[in-house]
Amino acid sequence: MKWLLTAALLFVPLGVAAAEDNPATKQRARAFYDEGEELYAAGKYREAQAKFARAYETLPLKAFLFNIAQCHFQLEEYDSAGEYYRAYLKDNEDAPNYGIVQEFILEADSRAEAQRAQRDAEKAQQDAAAAAAAAEKEQAKAKAAQNAARLAEEDRRRAEEEAEAQRSSLTGQWWFWPSIGIGLAAAAVAVVGAAAGGTTAGVLAYSDSLASQGSLGYVDGRTGSTP
Repeated sequence: MKWLLTAALLFVPLGVAAAEDNPATKQRARAFYDEGEELYAAGKYREAQAKFARAYETLPLKAFLFNIAQCHFQLEEYDSAGEYYRAYLKDNEDAPNYGIVQEFILEADSRAEAQRAQRDAEKAQQDAAAAAAAAEKEQAKAKAAQNAARLAEEDRRRAEEEAEAQRSSLTGQWWFWPSIGIGLAAAAVAVVGAAAGGTTAGVLAYSDSLASQGSLGYVDGRTGSTP
């Protein structure tokens, strides 16, 4: 029953509390208060809070602070509700609802603390989820790198196997090794001829003059003479 009072507004006796103010000011403040009361009854707490704030700006009465606190409480803005409850009680020890408002403050503070704990828990969950997502992303990148390295190694091995297969196929042909031998022999002859300084070019050259005599001779390739 006690907490049902948090839904109640505080009636503001403008005629008594603000007798020293001019009628026009009281009338404007009363108009804001009446509008705020109607909005509050309709469950439009945000709009009602704005009207009560305008009323307090027009005529700074403590009762308006209490009504502003009530709007914040209904909006579950418990930190703000506690602030306005305290502002209402400040230098207002004779308030008829002083003890009840003190309990309202305790309730608002308790709910505000619960809200902060919930926000902290939600933030911790969000941070944990973000960290898990980042770790999963890094794992995916590492796995992709491993797969790329594996594929590259497979391509390298495949290329080596294909090259080895081509070499094996070439050396298995019947003509490969004889042609290699002929080529090596020709190369050896060319090397020996070059080393002899060209003298072998005239070895066993046929001499027409000697042939006419019925014998063979040789021509010195260096001089062109026949000994």
